[in-house]
Amino acid sequence: MELKIDLLRKKEKSKTAILLASVSILFSIIWIPIKYLDHKILSASDWVFSFYFAVYGVLALLMGFGYHFERIWGTSFIDIDHIHIVVKSGVWSKKQAILWNDIQSMDYKTNWFEIKKYDGSTFKLKLSDLEYIVLIETRNTINFIAADKRIAIT
Repeated sequence: MELKIDLLRKKEKSKTAILLASVSILFSIIWIPIKYLDHKILSASDWVFSFYFAVYGVLALLMGFGYHFERIWGTSFIDIDHIHIVVKSGVWSKKQAILWNDIQSMDYKTNWFEIKKYDGSTFKLKLSDLEYIVLIETRNTINFIAADKRIAIT
């Protein structure tokens, strides 16, 4: 048994988000000409305002089409097989990785595993940042492979 989950997988389209994002982009495009035609002086705040709505609109448009804009900065995934456990619960989170051959025993606490290694050190595998259904699936996969490898879980 193995578990591979891309936590930044594509989601369903949202017509409402696409509409609001399009309005934001349109507003950012027409703001400067409206101010100019109204014979008002364009200030730095007008340019910042227009730029903000353009960036917000583009990011909201990506999210409306189901893409995660966080993918620009990194990845978020779970990779569990008979060789290793690797969990990166968020784009800004540190990757947690351990080899099954290094594990002597495991103790499951609420939303995390305390892993005792053969060298006497401990490793905390935190799962609290995961969605509940993903956490349960991850925990069950770890329990299954640990039982297969005869690693005690208390």
